[in-house]
Amino acid sequence: VIVFSIVCGVIMSLHPEESAPLMKVIQAINDLTMRLIQLILWYSPVGIFFLIGGQFAGMEDFGQMMAQLGMFMVTVLGGIAIHFFIVLPIIFFSFTRRNPIIFYYNMLPA
Repeated sequence: VIVFSIVCGVIMSLHPEESAPLMKVIQAINDLTMRLIQLILWYSPVGIFFLIGGQFAGMEDFGQMMAQLGMFMVTVLGGIAIHFFIVLPIIFFSFTRRNPIIFYYNMLPA
């Protein structure tokens, strides 16, 4: 599909007069697709809200669920910290032989 699209685009760019009607159709399809995606993105928070609300309504023990959610958050943050403070500096040092702490320090203004 990708190769066909590239070849089709190259041929259309070489013959702009003959491909003008096809370009209008492709542009119209692109506009419609973008509008559809925009609508989906606009209404998806409402759907997510009701999905989460349904889960909250079906809960038996709110405290236990919050404890599990807290442990999940601690696990994710711990994994991110290990990745940021251990794995990435080792990879950085392995490839560049430079101090990763200085590199992190220079990223602070960003």
